Amino acid sequence: MITLQTWARASVSVAILVTAAACGGGDDGIPDPEQGGVRGKCFADGTCNPTLTCVDGICLGGVVDAAMDATGPVDTPPDSLVCDTQFEPNETTAAAHALAFTGTAASLMNLMVCPTGDIDMFSLTATGAGTSIVATVTYTAITPSAVGAVAILDAAGVLVASGQVTGANAQTATASGRAAGTYYVRVLGNGTFRYKLDVTRTP
Repeated sequence: MITLQTWARASVSVAILVTAAACGGGDDGIPDPEQGGVRGKCFADGTCNPTLTCVDGICLGGVVDAAMDATGPVDTPPDSLVCDTQFEPNETTAAAHALAFTGTAASLMNLMVCPTGDIDMFSLTATGAGTSIVATVTYTAITPSAVGAVAILDAAGVLVASGQVTGANAQTATASGRAAGTYYVRVLGNGTFRYKLDVTRTP
């Protein structure tokens, strides 16, 4: 009898393990993205399912991150995940995209840092002494654990303000009391992510 009971318990344990493995996903019970599918891992040969593209080991494309889509100036078409944008190349101060202000504010939506290592640079002009520049980046990670960062540089490309965490997925850089001249907002990070950029310039 003891032998039969031990075998029965072992069988139950094996069955539970097999069932859990078949379900996939993490401890929360949510299945992991299908390999080759949107946000899933790329296949071993670096490819994905049709219409998707392998970027940093993750398959991108299709309708995702809809919460970040909004009416307004965009860097990529809504619901599109592609690395090349209308503002590229803009990795350097010389190639920076000039921000268009309405009053004291400028905003760009559906921007992308893609692929990993990409840098987005934007320019603006302070017209008087004592200008305050505030730049906020709000991002949505595409590759796992991607984090965005924002900074403000002066005309020589020297850092004048680093971003500080202002939310779970947001950073803000503030440069106060700046002299008249050209300034740059730099966005970069680790991994690939979609983001929204808001910049204010006062006075």
